[in-house]
Amino acid sequence: MEEIELTEEPKSGCPLPGTLVDVDRYSDDAWKRVLSYCDLIVAKSTEYSLNPKLVSAIIYVESKGLANAVNEDTGASGLMQVIPRDSAYGMSQSWAKSRPTILELHDPVTALDSGCYILSNDFISKYPTFNSALCGYGGSEVNEYGTCDYAYTVTNVLSGME
Repeated sequence: MEEIELTEEPKSGCPLPGTLVDVDRYSDDAWKRVLSYCDLIVAKSTEYSLNPKLVSAIIYVESKGLANAVNEDTGASGLMQVIPRDSAYGMSQSWAKSRPTILELHDPVTALDSGCYILSNDFISKYPTFNSALCGYGGSEVNEYGTCDYAYTVTNVLSGME
């Protein structure tokens, strides 16, 4: 897997902004890491009929653009923090049996392909609202207002792109 320098700029034509505005706990370095995957984000978002800004916001929230990020509690791995089939949590879930492994999810192409597929097919297409789909993807319960902290965090990043 190729390491990407923080100074690498996205290719021209990237639909994502070069910086975020008014985002809680914003990190310029993390956003630059996300932007370094712009072409891949656009390609996979398009393939799964998703907005590239949404996918990039999820990457920012989930991994801060670190391809080898791993959640210690669930084993969720990669840019979009997909639960792999070989994590302790994933091995106990029947729906995770077809998922990539932790190591496979450290590959940005595999991570984005899996994350975008899951987001599009398992959440956005099955949940009644955008916020409830985000809550499902983030593993959060929907509260009495039809949202959750995870949805707030992702939409906060999205609003920083305006």
